[in-house]
Amino acid sequence: MRLLTILFLLLCISAHGQMSVTPVMQGFTPSLVLDFTKGTLPAGLTFTRNSIATRVNASGNIETVANDVPRFDYDPVTLQPRGILIEEARTNLARLSADFDNAVWSKGNDANPPSSVVANVAIGPDGTMSADRFVPGVSGNPANQASFVNSNRIFQEVSSSASTTFTNSIYVKTDAVNTQCAIMVVTSGTNNIISSTTITTSSSWQRISTTGTTNGNRYVFVSSQPVLIWGAQAEVGFFATSYIPTTSSSVTRAAEFCSLSVGSWYNPYEGCWLVRTTIPPPEANYRRIVAYQDDRDFLETYNNGSTGTSAYNGEAGFAKFGTVPTDGFINHAMYYNQSGSAVTRQGLTPITSTRLFGVPTLIYLGCRNTGSGILNAHIAKVVYRPHAPSNSYLQSLTQ
Repeated sequence: MRLLTILFLLLCISAHGQMSVTPVMQGFTPSLVLDFTKGTLPAGLTFTRNSIATRVNASGNIETVANDVPRFDYDPVTLQPRGILIEEARTNLARLSADFDNAVWSKGNDANPPSSVVANVAIGPDGTMSADRFVPGVSGNPANQASFVNSNRIFQEVSSSASTTFTNSIYVKTDAVNTQCAIMVVTSGTNNIISSTTITTSSSWQRISTTGTTNGNRYVFVSSQPVLIWGAQAEVGFFATSYIPTTSSSVTRAAEFCSLSVGSWYNPYEGCWLVRTTIPPPEANYRRIVAYQDDRDFLETYNNGSTGTSAYNGEAGFAKFGTVPTDGFINHAMYYNQSGSAVTRQGLTPITSTRLFGVPTLIYLGCRNTGSGILNAHIAKVVYRPHAPSNSYLQSLTQ
């Protein structure tokens, strides 16, 4: 009879590919499993986003999804599922973001003939005939030159905000021959190059981005040879987020919220969280992985170039840092009990605390109740066990 019960519980967890719930029980069997790589939102979760957004679909193409539709994202090269993408609000300030032939995009090189654009000549990252060809006016001008003047360029004035950090990005691909091209943040009026990133194109679409702080952002793209381009984005922030298509005006993608009500699967006295995520962009802010409703207790991640996992309980935070894994995913784990808590990542020795966690009624995944601290990455899987393991077992869960 006991063997049949164990087999039934294992089937509940693995067969559905959705949220699996079993009663709080003895042992270390998961009472909650959320597998976001299955491509559907598990029952019992609430997801909101008050705008459209884009994702990479299972065919590797960028597509637009409607308001409140969760984004189950895929690797554009391997087509492997990455889980649900949770991002903060961002605005694409670049108008007509995929229509570079339009007059809103200035063309030039301060010489004759000027640079030009031929519209819709190739398949873009969205899988349609939407990519444009940039044709430099004077072939051979270097793409990584130190001056905006005399460059083979297209550009657009996107903002006049003072002392603001912008990230400009664009998708590029080889047209006839591999070539160097660059994306720049240039100060409006003075034409000072604040930041610039140069790349050599290939036969595959690549996204290139650069970040700089300036008084007014002039979005500039330069290339020394003809190149295919698609999907310009100019956003306020320290890193590029998923593409936001625009027409005649800027478009905002709203913040995303994913939450789960606490049920019989949760043990208020002790428990263990194991979460697999992709790596968030490097910056100076902590990002929520699992957050209790009052944001007093949570598991979070931090990427300052040395990715860390940390826990916080309202009075003291403790963190475990390690190297960035080569596959782009991190396994985070945390337990709590009536003696304290522990946290670890990627098979490292756990760090412990005597601080206690509270009892939630609502749990946020990849976000917090205030709208800040959003993960800006994918959650592939969430597993909750209603008992706290030993430190060595917690460590083994993340290997």
